[in-house]
Amino acid sequence: MRDKLLYLAVMSSFLAEFANADTVNVFFSENAFGVQIEGNGSINLTGLTPSITFDSSIFFVNPEDGAFGAGANGPVDTYFAGEFTPFGSGGDTTNIGSGTGDIFGLAFSGVDLAELLLLPAGYVSGDPLSFTVSFAGETLASLGIDALPATTVIGMNDINFSLAEAPSAVPLPEAMPMLLLGIASVGWVGSRRRRATRPSACGYTVCHGHSAL
Repeated sequence: MRDKLLYLAVMSSFLAEFANADTVNVFFSENAFGVQIEGNGSINLTGLTPSITFDSSIFFVNPEDGAFGAGANGPVDTYFAGEFTPFGSGGDTTNIGSGTGDIFGLAFSGVDLAELLLLPAGYVSGDPLSFTVSFAGETLASLGIDALPATTVIGMNDINFSLAEAPSAVPLPEAMPMLLLGIASVGWVGSRRRRATRPSACGYTVCHGHSAL
């Protein structure tokens, strides 16, 4: 009985941690103007240790180190994160982009000599995050983003990197082909009726090849 209660306690703790695990999804896309990174989700700060706070722009991507920075300018809180998972072979491209939304990123600190999670100053655990960063004139190939999908685990959080899905064509309703066929048939019949009732040049509905009397 005692062992059973201990087992239930351990499982309850495990399930509670699993239920509290948060996710941030980061999507990469390419168009005629360049490369865009956009993401959304939330972070659970449970078990994460704060590092430094600074105020700066963080527009960069470093695929071989699994790092990037997105969002608008502003004060940044950082947390020790552990090892990042690379999502490509490209090196660092710092401050060549422009960002919007919440500050979010994964970066290496020259001060702490450690990998850091970057969040908006004053971030509250579980709050929603939404961010973008764009790199004009670049391609996924030029930035070396070539190892997707990838996932970095930070505490109780999964940071998922993947290519954005292209919008798919909207399928026609199943009845649409029959409807179009019906409309075409009605138009053809109407055309036939107009020709059948139109007076001929010889004064009759149908001339049958004879001259007018």
